Amino acid sequence: MRQHPLRLTAENALGLFADYDLVIDGSDNFATRYLANDAAAILGLPYVWGSVFQFDGQVTVFWQGAPDGRGLDYRDLHPVPPAAGEVLSCDEAGVLGAVCGTIGSMMATEAVKLITGVGEPLLGRVQIVDALRGEWREVRIGRHADRVPVTELIDYDLFCGVRPSDESLSIDADELLAGADLVDVREPFEHDIAHIPGDRLIPLADLLDDTSAAGAGPVIVYCKTGARSARAVEALRSAGIDAMSLRGGIQAWLDLTDPGGPRY
Repeated sequence: MRQHPLRLTAENALGLFADYDLVIDGSDNFATRYLANDAAAILGLPYVWGSVFQFDGQVTVFWQGAPDGRGLDYRDLHPVPPAAGEVLSCDEAGVLGAVCGTIGSMMATEAVKLITGVGEPLLGRVQIVDALRGEWREVRIGRHADRVPVTELIDYDLFCGVRPSDESLSIDADELLAGADLVDVREPFEHDIAHIPGDRLIPLADLLDDTSAAGAGPVIVYCKTGARSARAVEALRSAGIDAMSLRGGIQAWLDLTDPGGPRY
């Protein structure tokens, strides 16, 4: 088995995928999912997709070049990504490990079916498991009316709001000044794990409900990786409050202050 110890990007995805006949995606963020889907669609490769979140899981097969007119891709299920910070990753929200095993087994089964040509792959069908209720259900999907064929790869961090469209509204960790008004928009349990000393905790949902909670500004907002803080900055600046986002989130700050330490 070949290993590629690198991050999948719009610059290398097509070259990597071109050497294979099948793509299996178990990533936990929307930017990577859209990237993997689009690269597979451009190359005409089957794309086995699985997702887990807390006690739930989903699995299906997308294949732009599928026979009998069944060519669908991830954009038929999710035409546009959710707003930045609206959906937490499983890394942030947690997931029952057994659900990963359940969905992983289903994904492996779909891969074997596609490789050997046996059975009926999950084309146009999404299998959803609710582990708490012990129930499976199936949702059928079809071609989204507004979807256009993917012809090139794009900036997926920008597309999914992982970073702001205006880079001048974010700063690097080494630019933080002593005494800066810092607002953490993560959840309380995340703040308990690690936070920047002297900050204020205002979860994103609370801040969006009442932007005045941040004060008159200027304020620097941070989260785990920058997605939620970018959305917070957009809302604050729309309310006339001077705000900037910490690029890379608290992990960037931890990497700066504790090089080689544990990753959050």
